[in-house]
Amino acid sequence: LAGVILIGANATPLEDLFIEEAVYLNAAPARVAVLQKQVDKIKHLEQSDSDAPAMLGEPAFFWLDVKGYDATAALKKLTVPVLALGGGRDFQSPAKQFELWKAALAGRKGSMAKSYENLNHLFIAGAGNSTDAEYRKPNQHVAPEVIGDIAQFMGK
Repeated sequence: LAGVILIGANATPLEDLFIEEAVYLNAAPARVAVLQKQVDKIKHLEQSDSDAPAMLGEPAFFWLDVKGYDATAALKKLTVPVLALGGGRDFQSPAKQFELWKAALAGRKGSMAKSYENLNHLFIAGAGNSTDAEYRKPNQHVAPEVIGDIAQFMGK
């Protein structure tokens, strides 16, 4: 392993992001309540629950596999350079997530965290609040500066 590139990655438990995303998208309070109940079930899963019904679109064994995983702690164990990229308009992995990666990378030789103010979760430029409908527009491309920064990091 020569290095790691994190692109719009979450640093906190995935299930917590579902609630933040729903609130950002102005989901109906009833929808947020349903999501919160599923998140609460996920947080209390035990190994004996591996055959429980799917929650938040994933089977119970998925949630059991990622339960307790601390992404920033795992990153700190790596000795290779890490590039963490975040979109300033990303509602699926919002600025708080990027800041956690940035803090985890502080002082690491050869590592860097960079955020792009006008990019969404797919690293496509836009203005105003990002929405999931924005992802479905045809002929969109990852911003050239992101490709350039990745290429530069890989060249090192």
